[in-house]
Amino acid sequence: MSRLPLSMERSIKSDIEKTKCPIHGEHPKVTFTSSGITVSCCCEKFRKNTIDKCQQAIGKALQEQITKSFKGLK
Repeated sequence: MSRLPLSMERSIKSDIEKTKCPIHGEHPKVTFTSSGITVSCCCEKFRKNTIDKCQQAIGKALQEQITKSFKGLK
């Protein structure tokens, strides 16, 4: 898996790490690596939800990047 631009990674990481576990009140820790992402959370349920949010945010960022790249082509 190739890496996203650093600005995208920082933005996604910042947005995701602002969320709190509804049960424990803890924030997740998101790390982007060359092979994907690592998510550390206080409980498995919150970790699963956080991973889903990361996948959605990455998909949206990639879609925006692709659209931006092809916008100038005619």
